[in-house]
Amino acid sequence: MFEENIDLFFTDFAQEITIEGESALCVFSNEAIDIDGVISNEPHIYIQTSVVEELQICGGEEVIFKNGDTYTTEPPQSDGIGISIIKLSKKWNTFGLN
Repeated sequence: MFEENIDLFFTDFAQEITIEGESALCVFSNEAIDIDGVISNEPHIYIQTSVVEELQICGGEEVIFKNGDTYTTEPPQSDGIGISIIKLSKKWNTFGLN
């Protein structure tokens, strides 16, 4: 059986993010995806499932990109081969306004 080395994918295409104070590599996308039969074009990341498990990502965590963009995670969806998809919600800076 052929086994894909997903480390190469993340080495070549990933960017560094911070999740709850921990560094991780992910691939950011805004393209349409199909999760459980629902098509969405929400921002999302592809991240190694081992990282999701190590950081105990379950939804509600803060993700910060190097450019300062900040998002909140939704629960991760594993693809079964070592990559998880996490939809993101943009956190807007309200500068103290409610």
